[in-house]
Amino acid sequence: MIFQPLLASTIGIAQFEGGPRLRVTLETAETQGGLIAELELSQGERRQLHGSIAGFAGWQWQATLYPIEESIERWRCELEVTAGSDAAIALTVRLDDLGPEPRWLIPATFYDANRPADSPRRYPRWGDEAEPWTAMTWCFSAERAAAPFTSVHTEHHCAALIADAPYWNDTIVGLGLDGADRTSLLLRYPYAETPRSYAPCRGDDCAPVITWHSVTTNQRVTLAFEIVVAERELQIYMGLLRDLYARASANHELETKPWMPMDAAAALLADGLVRWHYDPEAAVLAETTAFEHYFRQTERQTDRASMHVAWLSGIPSAFALLRQGGAAAEAGRRVIDHIARDGLAPCGAFWAQWTPNGWDTCWYGSPEDSPPWLQAATTAEATIFLIQAIEYERAQGRAQPDWEAAALSNVRFVADRQRADGNLGSYYDAHTGEVTIWDGTPGVKWIAALVGGWRLTGDDRLLRAAERAGSYYERLVYADRLRGAPEDVPLGPTSEDGYCALRGYWDLYVATNNTRWLAVAWHALDWTLTFRWLYNVRFDPRTFLGSLDFRTVGGDLASPSNQHLHTYGLIVLPEQLKLWRRLHDDYYFDTARDLLGFARQTLARVDGECNARRGMLSEQWFHVDWTHPKGAMLALAHAWCNGLAIYAFQEVAQFGHLWLGERVWMLEPTALLDNPAPERVRLCNPFAEPLTLRVRLLEPWRALHADDQPLALADDDLGPYAEITLEPKQEVTLAAQS
Repeated sequence: MIFQPLLASTIGIAQFEGGPRLRVTLETAETQGGLIAELELSQGERRQLHGSIAGFAGWQWQATLYPIEESIERWRCELEVTAGSDAAIALTVRLDDLGPEPRWLIPATFYDANRPADSPRRYPRWGDEAEPWTAMTWCFSAERAAAPFTSVHTEHHCAALIADAPYWNDTIVGLGLDGADRTSLLLRYPYAETPRSYAPCRGDDCAPVITWHSVTTNQRVTLAFEIVVAERELQIYMGLLRDLYARASANHELETKPWMPMDAAAALLADGLVRWHYDPEAAVLAETTAFEHYFRQTERQTDRASMHVAWLSGIPSAFALLRQGGAAAEAGRRVIDHIARDGLAPCGAFWAQWTPNGWDTCWYGSPEDSPPWLQAATTAEATIFLIQAIEYERAQGRAQPDWEAAALSNVRFVADRQRADGNLGSYYDAHTGEVTIWDGTPGVKWIAALVGGWRLTGDDRLLRAAERAGSYYERLVYADRLRGAPEDVPLGPTSEDGYCALRGYWDLYVATNNTRWLAVAWHALDWTLTFRWLYNVRFDPRTFLGSLDFRTVGGDLASPSNQHLHTYGLIVLPEQLKLWRRLHDDYYFDTARDLLGFARQTLARVDGECNARRGMLSEQWFHVDWTHPKGAMLALAHAWCNGLAIYAFQEVAQFGHLWLGERVWMLEPTALLDNPAPERVRLCNPFAEPLTLRVRLLEPWRALHADDQPLALADDDLGPYAEITLEPKQEVTLAAQS
C-alpha cells in the first residue's frame, strides 16, 4: 500500500493509492488550524516526520508511521504535538474519500443506517431525512462502542480507523462517521457527541457534547492510531476484534470480577426467581419486581405482573427452574403447564404474553398502542425451550402430552406459513395467523424450533422447512443484515439478532451434519461478538458501579437503541462453547468466559446488597449516559436475568469448567493460581462459597490426580471428566497423566 503526498493549507494529508486520503487536524476552542506534511509511505517502510503547524506559532509536531501485520494488515501512526501556547485543543483524524454506498459499523453502536426510517423508536440514524435523530455525520464517545474503532464498507474499499484505546489521557476518544459530502471515518481526541448526544437522562434535549483537552506552553501530547484501507471486504471487523482482543489479553486488560461460583449463583438466583417473581395463584413469573417499594411494601414487590411466554420471562426461565430441582422445579413445571395448556392464540401459535387481564399480543416498539400481532422471535423462543423441557422430562421418565401438543401446534403453524423462498415471517395476526410483516429476521429463530419439532416427532417435513429457512436467512447472515429480534426494537440491529441466528444454524448443523450450516453459525457468532465489551469502562468511584469496581468486559450492549449492557448472550452460551470445541477457536472460549464473569456481578447475596432483596438481579448496567447516568444500575429485577443465568450455569456444570489438553482452558479464571504446564494447574477457591469444578481431559491425558491422589473419572459424550469441590480459600494441585 502506498500513500501519495498531497499538500493542504490546514492539514496533514496522505492519499492512499486508489483515492482515500488521511488527514490530521488541530483545532482549539477559539480557532482552527492544522499541520502541513508530505507523507509518503510504501509497503514495509518506516517513516519519521516532523514539522510546524500553519497558523499556530511555536507549535510543532512529529510522527512515526509504519506498517504492522496481524490478522488484518494496517498502518500505525504515533503522533506527538508540542504546544506553543496555553490552549484547549482537539485533534481530529479523518480518513476521507472512501467511496459510495457506505455501510457503517462502529461495534455495538452503529450498523449501516442503524434503523429503518419508519421505526417507532428514535435513536441515531444515518440518512438525509429532516428528522431530529437522522443525520449524515455522527460522532460518539468511544465508551458507547464495544471496541475502539470506526469502520466502513463501500463499493471501492473497506476501511477502519482504530484508536489505541477508548481513553486518551484522562478523557475519552471520539469515534465518528461522515457521509455528507464524501465517505469519511474520524477519530477525535478528546471526544464529541454530535449532532446530538443520545443521553436523555441529562434533561437537555440531548444537546451535543463537545470536549477539549487543556495544554500549557511546551507541553507534549501524544496519540496513536491505526489505519486500514483494503480491498472491498464486508467483514473486516472479524480480524480487528480478534487482534484487539489478543492485545488486551496480552496486556492483562480483560480481568472480570465474578462474585460467586456458578453453582452457588444458580441456587441463589433460583431462590430469588421463585421468591420475587413467581405468583403461585396465577402460575406465572412476573417480568419485573422492584428492588424496593418505598413505603408501599408488597409481598413480592411486583412492578410488571405480565409474563411474556419467552424473552422477558416465560418458558426459558421456567425450564431453568425445572432443572434446578425441589420447589423451584415445581414452580417451573406449573408455569410451563399454564402456557402450554392455556397460552395458544386462535391462530395456533403462542400468545406473546399473559397479563392480569388475560392473554395478549406482542409489543411493537413499546407496550402501548401495539397492533394485535405475534412476533416470531418471542414465539419461537418459547417453542424452543418448551421442546427442551419436553426432552428433559422424557429423560426423567415423565410424559407431558399437553406440552407436546402445544409445541407441535407452534411448529406446524409456522411451517404452514412459510413462503416459497423459505421466509418464515416476522409478525403474524394473532387471530388469523396471516403474516403481517415479512421484513427483518426475527423468523430466523424458528429454525431451531423446527429442528426441535423434528427431533420430537421424526417428521421430515419440519426438518425440510428448517433447511429452506436456513437457505433464505443465510444470505442475510452473511450480509450482516440481522434485524428485529426483540419486540421493543422492531427491525433494528440488536445483539439478540445474532443470538437467534447462532442458535438456529447450530441446531440445523447438528441435525443434518451439513457444514454449510456450521459456517453460517460461525459467521453469526462473529457478528454477535461485535456487541461484546473487550475493555473495562472507567467509572467515577463515587458512582454506584464505580464503588463496586464493576467490570464491563464480557457484557453485551443490548442494541444501538437500548444503550445499556446486559447478559442476554447467556441464552446461546452453550452454542458458543460447542462452536469452540468444534472449531478449536479459543477466541470463542475466551469471550464466553468473559460473559460468565460479567454475569456474576451485582447479585444480591443478602437483603440490602445493591439496595435489592436477596436473589434479585438487574437487567441494565449503564456504561454511558443514556436513560440513566453512567455508573448507575437499573433498580429493577427481571425474571429473564435470573432464568438465563441459571440456565447457562447449569449448562456449564455439564459442559465442564476446566479443560486440560495441549493448554488449559478455564471458565473460572479467578480460581487459577498457576499453570506451569498444560497438564498441571494450581487452583484456589477465591469465593466465600464452596467451588465445584467439572474437569475435562483431552488427548493425550487419561488420568487425573489432586494433590497426588487419584480422582475417579466418569465419561459422557464429551469425554472423560472428574469433579472436585474446593472449600473457600482451599488450594489444590491438579495433574493430568497420559
